[in-house]
Amino acid sequence: MLVDFGTKDTLGYFPAFGIIDQGSIVFENGGIFSQEQPCQTLYIPEILLNRTSCCTYLIPPSPSMPSTPCKKFKSISSVRNVNENFKISASSQAVFSYTNTNLYANLSYTQQNNGGVDLAVNAGSLDYQAFNSTTTNATFYGNNFWGHGDYEYLLRMTFYNMTTETATPSFFVGRIIFQGNQTFMEEGIPFTSKNNCYCSNEQLSSNQVVSTSLCCTEFKN
Repeated sequence: MLVDFGTKDTLGYFPAFGIIDQGSIVFENGGIFSQEQPCQTLYIPEILLNRTSCCTYLIPPSPSMPSTPCKKFKSISSVRNVNENFKISASSQAVFSYTNTNLYANLSYTQQNNGGVDLAVNAGSLDYQAFNSTTTNATFYGNNFWGHGDYEYLLRMTFYNMTTETATPSFFVGRIIFQGNQTFMEEGIPFTSKNNCYCSNEQLSSNQVVSTSLCCTEFKN
């Protein structure tokens, strides 16, 4: 669990950029601080940005049983209207795959009215993609963002309605943690053949609830 970290920034200011998740701070591009890699660097030459953050106090995560890494994931999200007997007003399915540097998403959705879906990775601090009738695929991050070591993707979605110019609050879909050649849904809880799904429910408003699942659909050989 991370408690404190410091930042050096070539632009001349010292913000503590990071994402708080499960009681820890994750670097803004998803890099996980560890004893082996206490510092994380974000390099974007197009805007002359070279930012390094270092963990100054680290409690290592609890060890977990070895497991086979997941190769492909699928998420399902459904928004329901309470005042319509929990009728589904919007839903999406997304398939995720990855390489050492990129996350790939293929997303489809249904909605009562004209609209689409925003998918944000790591709170949208660096990347998000709007999916609609003409956009169904997206690539998140590139070689400039990922170094070596462990990292995680935090996935959030928003359904928006172009007709009424409204949107649901952003909701949590799930996380994919790459740590020690394993894939985790939570700290210390890996995706396995017997426990391959992370599921959650969230109240978006007084009239809307959302249910989500993020499942491993294919493990590496």
